[in-house]
Amino acid sequence: LSQMGKITDDKQILSFANSIKEYFIKGDKRVRNRKNAHIIKFILEIGKLKKVKRVGWIYGGAKEKDTESVAGHSFRLAIMTGCLIGRKRFDLEKLLKMAIIHDLVIVYTGDVTPFDDLIAHDLKKDKQILETWPTGSKKDKEKHTIERRFKDRKAVAKLVENLPIKMQDEILSLWFEYEEGFSKEGRFVRQVDRIEKLLQAIEYKVKGIYKPNIDPYWVQLKILLDEPVLVEFVEEIDKWFYKKNKSDPKLVDKLDSAK
Repeated sequence: LSQMGKITDDKQILSFANSIKEYFIKGDKRVRNRKNAHIIKFILEIGKLKKVKRVGWIYGGAKEKDTESVAGHSFRLAIMTGCLIGRKRFDLEKLLKMAIIHDLVIVYTGDVTPFDDLIAHDLKKDKQILETWPTGSKKDKEKHTIERRFKDRKAVAKLVENLPIKMQDEILSLWFEYEEGFSKEGRFVRQVDRIEKLLQAIEYKVKGIYKPNIDPYWVQLKILLDEPVLVEFVEEIDKWFYKKNKSDPKLVDKLDSAK
C-alpha cells in the first residue's frame, strides 16, 4: 500500500488504499472514510466464499480438498457466460456482474442443495439418493421455495445494508433479476449456471471424485434450457461425453488439457 502513490494518482483509489491501511492497523471504527470502511467490510465478507465448499459434491463422496469453492464456481460461470453469448444482443456487463453476485447470499445461508433434508451421511445410501432428483408434493415444493427465498432475501439484504445506496440498488437489482428470471440476461445466466454444474459433475465423475451417477444434472438442465445457443452447446456435450465417450479413459486427459 505504501507504493500505491507511485502506481496511480487517482484520488479515489488512493483514498481507498489509505482506508485499507487504517482498517487493518487501527480497526474498523477508526477508518475516517466510513463509505470506504463499509465497502472493505463487504469485500472481506464475500471473500469468505473462497473457502466455502460446494457441499453437493461432498455428499457424493468428494473429499473436501478436491471440492470446488462457491467463489470458484462463480468465477467459471462468469467466464462461460461471456464465452457463450455468441451474437445474441445481451448487456454483457450485466451478464458478468450477475454471474459474479448470484451466489453471494451463501455467505450467510451456507451452500444449500435440494438433497439437504434427505442425506444420511452414509455414502452407500446417499449415492442412491443423489442419483434421483428429489420429488415431492406441489405443496411441499412451494413451502420449500418460499422458505428458501425468505432466507436468501434476508441474507442479501444483510450483506449490502451498509453499502452506498447506489451500490446496494445495483446488487439487489441484479440479484433479483437472476433469481426471478425477470430479464433475458437473468434467464441466460440461470441456464449457463446449470451447464457449469453439469461440466463440473462430468469432470468429477470421470476422475472418480464424485461417486453417484450424474443423470440428475442432465435431467435438471434439459428441463430448464430454452436458449437455442445453449441447447446446441449442451447437445455437443451430450455427443462428446454421454453418448460416445462415457467410458473413454482419454476423457480425463481431455479435461485436464482444457483447464
